[in-house]
Amino acid sequence: MRKTITSLAATFALLVAPAAAIAAPEDPPPPPTGLVPPDAPTPGPGVPGGTAQEGKVLTADRGIWEGDVTLTNDWRRCSASACESTGRTGSTYVLGAQDVGSRIKLRVRGERSGLLGGSRTADSPLTAVVAAAPVAPANTSAPVITGAAQEGQTLSASEGGWTGTSPITYSYEWLRCTSTCTPTGVAGPTYPLGVADVGSQLTVVVTAANEAGSATATATSPAVAALPPAASP
Repeated sequence: MRKTITSLAATFALLVAPAAAIAAPEDPPPPPTGLVPPDAPTPGPGVPGGTAQEGKVLTADRGIWEGDVTLTNDWRRCSASACESTGRTGSTYVLGAQDVGSRIKLRVRGERSGLLGGSRTADSPLTAVVAAAPVAPANTSAPVITGAAQEGQTLSASEGGWTGTSPITYSYEWLRCTSTCTPTGVAGPTYPLGVADVGSQLTVVVTAANEAGSATATATSPAVAALPPAASP
């Protein structure tokens, strides 16, 4: 009866275990080897420094090992179920497209030479899940100018359609164009048409920007008409 209760308790503990613990990959470091392996590092390896994003660089934190110990690195890529060596052994690790969606950890092997030598391995905690590199904005549909192209009226510009990593910010510049274009000094999505604009076209330059870069798109209005003459009394 005692055996049955123990078995049920173990089953219950498994069922109520936190989801994060169940999802962690099974990748324990190998056991120490040799007659006198190095002491475990105190503190042990820390989470690799840097941002967990494609194109960024992680930096090894190997912990503190006592004595004359030779250290080697093994950067490991981990899914929710398993880890594998990346083959990288340096003090830094450049995150690539193959790492996106995975987590990275550093395995450090400390080895003491001599007849009474041995080795011990310690793992760092996992990084956050590696994110894809940000994508610069790209225009998918041009801005659109609305409003009557006539002195005294106001033109409005949409930002157009864009792809790219959020957040994307938008800025506007209005140009007065005949055979050439000159800045009007007006920024923002609206433009009040004045007498200086009569006979010209107005071009809006929309700039979309995010952390990865920027791009522009334009739209141009028809030629601006003058106000009609006042009606005779």
